[in-house]
Amino acid sequence: MHEAHTEDLALAREVASGSSESWGRLVHRYTGLIISVIRRYLYKEDEDEQRNVYVRVLEDLFTRRLAEYNGSSSLATWIVTIARCRSLDFLRSRYGRHRAPRWIEQGNAKEKAVYTLHYVQGFGAGEIVRRFKAEGESITQSEVVECLHALGARMSPQLRNRLAYELHARNGGSPLDLLGDELRRASELESARANPEYGLFMEEQQQNLDRLRTYVESLASEERDVVQLYFFEGLTARETAERMRFANTRRAYTVLTRAIRRLRAAFDDRSSP
Repeated sequence: MHEAHTEDLALAREVASGSSESWGRLVHRYTGLIISVIRRYLYKEDEDEQRNVYVRVLEDLFTRRLAEYNGSSSLATWIVTIARCRSLDFLRSRYGRHRAPRWIEQGNAKEKAVYTLHYVQGFGAGEIVRRFKAEGESITQSEVVECLHALGARMSPQLRNRLAYELHARNGGSPLDLLGDELRRASELESARANPEYGLFMEEQQQNLDRLRTYVESLASEERDVVQLYFFEGLTARETAERMRFANTRRAYTVLTRAIRRLRAAFDDRSSP
């Protein structure tokens, strides 16, 4: 457990043990942050619906989720994730679950399977490889990553952003989600600036971003340039290959896959005890 989150963990445990005074303090402290996230996702819904989701978030926290909090992240970060999940649950119940784009249905079987396993079921590359193997098929992690990059290149910005938010909410976020997501994150929390917990939440996110940028800067120049173009400038793999003067798009995928592997390893090394 991170030392900075001992107070958060103590508060969560007090609430989980039945302290009504601690529950009141928690609700007062985090209400503004919860509402800001709900409004971000449910901006098209009326206030009654937003209020209903707010109540569901509080019920979720009080009945079980606070007892599960372990202090590995700040309580603000953790509560934001829960508010996202409940907001997305509301949208799915009202408008139906995610539907794959038409071009996926018309694509090859491998791309369709990878799309479903990653974007719908939320599995990472390693688990996708295991799922393929269980079905008697063969695919490497590098092939999975290349397939995901190819799918991403065909997505509209709207679809790409929606899928990123859904994956982030489902998985609780990962350091690599910060690649290319800085502006969306700032926009999402803009309305929460008046909340005292906003500063703590953003401080933690900024630390992750600073770490990420440091790791990106430590990459070999070719890898660093590809990451910058693809994630931070939003170019497609084809556009990245053209800007880098690569012979083909596959070269861009290869360099990008190698860079992501190095970044993930750097985060894993720092996260291990």
